[in-house]
Amino acid sequence: MTNITTQDRRWFSAKTSKWSQFWHRLGYAEVPDLRGKTLLDVGSGLGANSYAAAKSGAQVTALEPNSSSLQLSKELIVQYGSNIFQSIRFVNKTIEEFDDLNKFDFIVCDEAFEHLLDFPVA
Repeated sequence: MTNITTQDRRWFSAKTSKWSQFWHRLGYAEVPDLRGKTLLDVGSGLGANSYAAAKSGAQVTALEPNSSSLQLSKELIVQYGSNIFQSIRFVNKTIEEFDDLNKFDFIVCDEAFEHLLDFPVA
């Protein structure tokens, strides 16, 4: 088990509170109806967007290459909303390694583009 710091909790809470602002930046007047939709969160980090999407009703695939961050995100999500944990599938891969052939209704990539190693493959 990872030790969740106060800073991790603050960041997670602040990020989830800005979920509607994330969609506004993309040109949406409000958060789209995610109930029954699938969402891929590329570079999910500590899982705040994955959590917010699952809380909004989406089935989420949280894609994160850093195994420590992925483990920490699982722990944070359980603390903040254990009832939605089953709505999130955690995948420890890069987007370049990700070979899931499923289609997604939404793909989000927040604060992760600068970490992509191979844009054409991604």
